[in-house]
Amino acid sequence: MLLDGRKPRRSVGASGCAATRALTPRGGALAGLEPAPLVPAQLRGRRITARLTCMSAHPSEVILPRDISDWVFVESFRDLERRCSLGLPSSRYELLGISALLRRLLVDKQPLLHTVNASRHRKIEFRFREAEMMQAMDRADFDTWMVPLYAASGDAFSDPSAPARPLAAFFRATVGEVAREPVAVLDLVKYFAHVEGGVHRFPPTTEFETLMAGMVTAIPATGWAWLSTLRAVGAVTVEALRALATEVAATIPPEQGPVSLSVMCISTDPDGFTHDLSRYRST
Repeated sequence: MLLDGRKPRRSVGASGCAATRALTPRGGALAGLEPAPLVPAQLRGRRITARLTCMSAHPSEVILPRDISDWVFVESFRDLERRCSLGLPSSRYELLGISALLRRLLVDKQPLLHTVNASRHRKIEFRFREAEMMQAMDRADFDTWMVPLYAASGDAFSDPSAPARPLAAFFRATVGEVAREPVAVLDLVKYFAHVEGGVHRFPPTTEFETLMAGMVTAIPATGWAWLSTLRAVGAVTVEALRALATEVAATIPPEQGPVSLSVMCISTDPDGFTHDLSRYRST
């Protein structure tokens, strides 16, 4: 607000500058904040701007992570570990969220794994045992109208004693079968993330997704079987990322406590000096 030498149309008094009053109901004081003292007469009529800042109770102790990706990676890892540790039956929502975390950590165009590991160069290895395809005699047990579907049990897939494999091999690993075709880890993650609502709730776009959606709708128990398999995929991921997550977590400072809110009105005089006209701080 620029005021010339004439009498200001609005006075700036104990309730703060006009810019501050515009931020509060009916020009009143902010809830829980004390008004600043009156603006000195010699500073009235100057250009006034509002500045909103946020600071901790101890600004000198605020330390931000080197990269926000580090913090998101560690928190995503911890969330994935928690969800994978849940027993069955568990919340369908909790298990469905595993697909979102796996997508964020491993599958996205620039997944968090690649971002945080770019400067650390850790070798990430996945240990699992692929599901075997169903035998011919097992297939014969299905009626002709029923789509053959098989989901690997979690215990069978997640195996810490299995040979170490890279991420690409993990994505291709077979975790079951639909319509006599193998279902890979990447297929399963994308299905639950994009069709079942882990991230999006989109209509099926592939033959595999269409068959899965129809089967899960017709026989809900199959959905739980595949969610159990998704949890096993998450458990393999947790063990593969544990060492990296521990290393990254050690570089992140503890989160700070509550912050205080400050609204300052600044006046600049002709000589270029600034004056703090009013300041509000939470009590």
